Amino acid sequence: MRVLAGHDIHHAIVELVDSATNTLILVTPYIDPWSKLQTAIRTAVVVRNVKTLLVVRGGEDRAKQERQVEKLGLGNRLVVRYVDYLHAKVYLNDRHLLVTSMNLLESSAMNGWEIAIEYDWVADRPAFEEVLRHLNPILKQAKVEEEIRAKLAATPKPIAPGVQSAPKPLMAPAPRARSAALAKAKAVCIRCGDGIPANPAKPLCPACYKKWSVYSNPAYGEHYCHTCGAQSATSVARPVCRSCFKAS
Repeated sequence: MRVLAGHDIHHAIVELVDSATNTLILVTPYIDPWSKLQTAIRTAVVVRNVKTLLVVRGGEDRAKQERQVEKLGLGNRLVVRYVDYLHAKVYLNDRHLLVTSMNLLESSAMNGWEIAIEYDWVADRPAFEEVLRHLNPILKQAKVEEEIRAKLAATPKPIAPGVQSAPKPLMAPAPRARSAALAKAKAVCIRCGDGIPANPAKPLCPACYKKWSVYSNPAYGEHYCHTCGAQSATSVARPVCRSCFKAS
């Protein structure tokens, strides 16, 4: 284990990317990499064919991060995931892991007051594994949020007036029944969207609460506003969307 500060950190990050042989994971809320880091990431992905996962902040910041990721020019060769409320900065390859205060930003590398701790898989294995244990929920959340986004993207859009619609499925009444249930319930579970009694202190249904209680992280990103039921970046700590919060 070694503690790093100042410019040693961005040098260590580039070295970590350069030394990756099979796996590279970069978890950073914000990304705007300096030239050496851009080159290192492109070389790892394109030349050495390193399996690379980039996890960045989603929610209201997603569009900005997407534009920065596009600048790398790696397309589908780079796996990118987005996590609402992401604040952790962790970078690791097959052998080394870096926990730091520094985002992958050129401004942070050049001007920021940062600190980092680097772990080696062989010399610091217990600490390395402990960091991985805490990192796994973030990676799982990244996968869940992408799956939800994919499902939403696959949902048929409303048909414009005058355009003939496709035949309705046999289960068409189901949405109406669910809407009625939601109206009666007065609120929704912020994870699955099912109707539950209105109580911002308990915004999860029993089934989702059981899953949430495994880690009991009040900042863990959820998907619906407890009050209005709209799709929104929420959490147990902040169970309502901005509109409902302002109206309360």
